Amino acid sequence: MTQLWNCGWLLASWWLLSTSLLAADLPDAWTTDWTAATKRAAQEDKPMFAVFSAAWCAPCQAMVKSIYPDDAVKTELQNWVPVYVDIDALPAVAEKYKVTSLPTMIYLNADQT
Repeated sequence: MTQLWNCGWLLASWWLLSTSLLAADLPDAWTTDWTAATKRAAQEDKPMFAVFSAAWCAPCQAMVKSIYPDDAVKTELQNWVPVYVDIDALPAVAEKYKVTSLPTMIYLNADQT
């Protein structure tokens, strides 16, 4: 039983660490806060660029390191509110938009439609 308990703590610690490190690698313009992103989109009347991902998704992590920091991508996203959605942290948002594979990218109007 102790080994199972220790394994659970190890997995939980890895998940928390990998999630926070993944978010730390995103460019400054990105947010992981869905509520803040939707409010900002409405206030600034900008569309949202939502990327649905997970800490365990290797292609998603590769994109965080190689695609999103690219200057051309940063320039293109200046007129958008980019939000990075961890489906494990926000499963209701992923379900709302019927996300079934990762990474999934969705373009939304300022009113989330």
